[in-house]
Amino acid sequence: MSNKARRPAAVAGMFYPRDPLELKQLIEQSFRDQRFGPGKMPPSYTQRRIYGIVSPHAGYVYSGAVAANGFYEVSSMNFDNVVMIGPNHYGIGSVAATMHNGIWETPLGQVEIWYN
Repeated sequence: MSNKARRPAAVAGMFYPRDPLELKQLIEQSFRDQRFGPGKMPPSYTQRRIYGIVSPHAGYVYSGAVAANGFYEVSSMNFDNVVMIGPNHYGIGSVAATMHNGIWETPLGQVEIWYN
């Protein structure tokens, strides 16, 4: 077990399901959404260059299909690093939520965060 700082899934069960299977199904529905989503699951790797996306992050039932469009496009990229910047929803401290290293816990598993 790692001794890195852990950030628990702060809104699991509120804005998205806490149950991993239910969350996976909701994400898949977002991709398959014919009206607002890409209408299909992400493709395999291609040689296209995408340098960034802006993604809404409200609950999946509200913006999942729209967010799936950006993730659909970037999913075909082969990349080594990802930079995520998010708002500070609690209003305490910095206006941008950042973490230099540690682990974000999600219903789908842990994501290691590090800054080099």
